[in-house]
Amino acid sequence: MALTAGCATTKTPPADPKILIKDLQTQILRMTFSTDEDYTNVKERYNEYVAGLKEGVVMTDMDGNILDANTSYMNMFDYTLSQLQSNSSDYLTPDQWYRMENDQFSLAQTKDFVTFEKDYKTKDGHILSAIITGWVVKDTDGKVIGTGALVREKTNIPVLMP
Repeated sequence: MALTAGCATTKTPPADPKILIKDLQTQILRMTFSTDEDYTNVKERYNEYVAGLKEGVVMTDMDGNILDANTSYMNMFDYTLSQLQSNSSDYLTPDQWYRMENDQFSLAQTKDFVTFEKDYKTKDGHILSAIITGWVVKDTDGKVIGTGALVREKTNIPVLMP
């Protein structure tokens, strides 16, 4: 699955992470087709949807290697996709967050998704605080084969005032 990062879309997806995750899951589930043409058409629509999100979207394998990310994710950290793919996602995570992240991964295996706060390291060494909505990706036998995450910078999340 690719999240081709250069596509643009005029659709504005909903801001609610639950709705975004459900939409992403629906798009992924629809990727079972009888012909290559069917797969290509839906894959293109899916790529446009993900590329147009303001939130970062990233997919990793079980070893933490970044498989794909949208433009918003790349821009958050100032890395290109090839730079992100050349390292484990661990280099973006400050040491104190590893245990909590592993706990969230374990919890995600029992739920549709988990939401938590986490800090990341950017390319220039700054700390970026984010809210992560993550999920596990399973194969057809139910075996966990990777993870997906919707990443929102905390500074870009509107605060509702009473």
